[in-house]
Amino acid sequence: MVTSLFNYSMKYITASMSSVIIYLSIPVSYILDYLFLGSQVGWLEMIGVCLIVIINVLLGYLKSKGLAG
Repeated sequence: MVTSLFNYSMKYITASMSSVIIYLSIPVSYILDYLFLGSQVGWLEMIGVCLIVIINVLLGYLKSKGLAG
């Protein structure tokens, strides 16, 4: 059901906005996992989440400036 809602929402948002939502879903899923299920998040997982978010924010910035393809 989530996939069909995501596909339906693609009619209303741009590709760049959808990529931001997809990458933000990674840290949000860890936060929700901690809050609702009580799972502990390891330091290696946090490093991975930070790398994903930082690199994609940097790529988005570079693309907006015309510096990345």
